[in-house]
Amino acid sequence: MRATVALVRAHPDTIAEDYTRLLDLAGCDGSAAGALLVDAAGRPEAGWGATPWQFEQVLARCAGAGGRPRVVGVGPRGLRPAPLARPWEELREASGLPAAEAGFLRPHRPTSSTPHPALDAALASGVTLPVGLAGKESWILTSPTLRPGWGLAGACRAARDVVLAGARPRRGAPAAELTIEAVRLLREQCHTVGAVLDGTFWGVARGFAHRSRAVRNVLLAGRDPVAVDAVAARLAGLDPLRVPWLRLCRERGCGRVGPDEIRVVGAVELLDLDFDLPADTFAAGRETPPPGLGGAWGRLVDRALGRGGIRGWSGTPWADLVPGDAGRS
Repeated sequence: MRATVALVRAHPDTIAEDYTRLLDLAGCDGSAAGALLVDAAGRPEAGWGATPWQFEQVLARCAGAGGRPRVVGVGPRGLRPAPLARPWEELREASGLPAAEAGFLRPHRPTSSTPHPALDAALASGVTLPVGLAGKESWILTSPTLRPGWGLAGACRAARDVVLAGARPRRGAPAAELTIEAVRLLREQCHTVGAVLDGTFWGVARGFAHRSRAVRNVLLAGRDPVAVDAVAARLAGLDPLRVPWLRLCRERGCGRVGPDEIRVVGAVELLDLDFDLPADTFAAGRETPPPGLGGAWGRLVDRALGRGGIRGWSGTPWADLVPGDAGRS
């Protein structure tokens, strides 16, 4: 059976309607969602993690359908319950949906039908998952990022962060194996693991400490995070079957990757079913900004040079959708 991935164009003036269409096509009505795993470890940053409008629209879908998912902040430093950083906490409170309490995030050792040797070897304290995720329909919210040597980082990378829960793998742990085992374990333990990728801005890593963004104004979602990442990879001009970790996912039966295994619905003109992109579409790489320095020094340099739009949403129509001053930094 083919995995369905929804693909929708996005515009700031119609973002509510765009997300409604996306989630309808992806089969996410919000009523059964038990957890929202939001890539929101700190303040929002364009192209790196979830976006405020993504978070707001998925919250609205769940609340409107009578769903009561717990909101979990996800990042490389671990899982975070309430209070989240601004503006995430304000958006969650406005929706009326609950944050994940400490009991929901209490770690437990899952019983798995498949081995996970890479995770076992990498995590000195053993593999655990939040007890509240067991049997729940969970949705990952993040943005796609292009990384040298890795290809694309998106929903599956966020799933790995959920399983690692802030633990630092032992040196030399194979990132691809960790990702595959984490995705497989999460899909096995949860009722469903879906993914919503906000591709309005894509993060672009250009080597050590060099980060920029590409404006692409697309949204993706589906109930197979591997398939969602595979479609995102092809949108970026990559052959998913040549991305090593995606190919391993397919070989291990972890998710759908090949074009014959995925049904794209919605804006299919952006990506035909044979993954054969014409030169004037997404993969052409137009409007990609120049690289910026990473970290605090990069932010200072970008601001000094008037390049706030590279670091965030400043100077773009999307800035008005970011609460407070986050959209102008």
